[in-house]
Amino acid sequence: MRKFFLSMLLCMCLIIGLLTGCVSNSDEASKPANSSTPAPTQESKPEEVTEKPVSLRMVLYGDAGQRGREFLDGEFHDKV
Repeated sequence: MRKFFLSMLLCMCLIIGLLTGCVSNSDEASKPANSSTPAPTQESKPEEVTEKPVSLRMVLYGDAGQRGREFLDGEFHDKV
């Protein structure tokens, strides 16, 4: 009887937890989705982002073989 009561209590807590997680607030439901953001027009242009380039220093541990140096000096350098 005690195990049955404990299992029913646990099931009820899980069900209540699931149901309260799925309920939406009435404040959020009454607001329109796009109320604060203006609608984009064809004339609007995206803002240009001007950032200064940064320098990176990569440290590769281990012995650098000929193949690794060729990769870093060639293909990796071109992509970065």
